[in-house]
Amino acid sequence: MRITNRVINGGHEVPISKIISRYYKSKTNATLILPLVDRAYLYDNSIENETPRLICRMVDGTLIKQYSDTIPEWAKDLLK
Repeated sequence: MRITNRVINGGHEVPISKIISRYYKSKTNATLILPLVDRAYLYDNSIENETPRLICRMVDGTLIKQYSDTIPEWAKDLLK
């Protein structure tokens, strides 16, 4: 939806195939890097025009604190 709104407002378009490939590449990269960083905070910014929502905090790849009752589907794989 954000891309559609950007195009309507004169911005550039991104092919659906590129959006999908970037989504999965980002999840793969996050899965690889989370165990290597000292601290990570996961935010959900999937709802347009809303402030990103803090989901959880991780330390050394381990979930330390969950800030939300609901975890988005995309984040569940990262928390395994």
